Amino acid sequence: MSLDLAGKRIELLRELVPHARRLAVLARPEHAGEHRERAVSEEICGKLGLSVVYAPIKDESGLDAAFQSIAAGNCDMLVAFPDAVMLANSKRIAEFALERKIATTSGWGGFADGGFLLSYGPNLEESYRRLAGYADRILRGARPQELPVELPRNVELVLNLRTARALGATIPQSILLRADRVIE
Repeated sequence: MSLDLAGKRIELLRELVPHARRLAVLARPEHAGEHRERAVSEEICGKLGLSVVYAPIKDESGLDAAFQSIAAGNCDMLVAFPDAVMLANSKRIAEFALERKIATTSGWGGFADGGFLLSYGPNLEESYRRLAGYADRILRGARPQELPVELPRNVELVLNLRTARALGATIPQSILLRADRVIE
């Protein structure tokens, strides 16, 4: 599911910033599935006529070097692959991007709460509630290998209008109507 969502995030961001030409991909290569998500992102960018600047980090200490690479690449959009390290640094990433007028996206609502322009991905609160149900079943004796794999049931679009105003971006009505949550 994350591969489908990765492409959709870029498409949504491009819809908000139609003049964009260069996308920065901020990611941690150690994160499982990163190489596949990166390949999908590069494929979507190719279809949209965007060039890609790949800015890998190992941990938060690599952010400054990644920021230099993104700035040197004259990126006007940025996607941060969602993981705990990125989420913990979402405000720092958003501040960097806002200073340079770079539109940002990622996969969890917490990124938009931290200042990203938008997020598109699973509703983590709901996923955690469902995870608790799994844990309960295991504690009651169910064998983990016999439990079905479940994908998130709800994917949410979160828009940050404060960030949009700071970027000078106009949110089309068509995207506002699709938003599950809007940050004023």
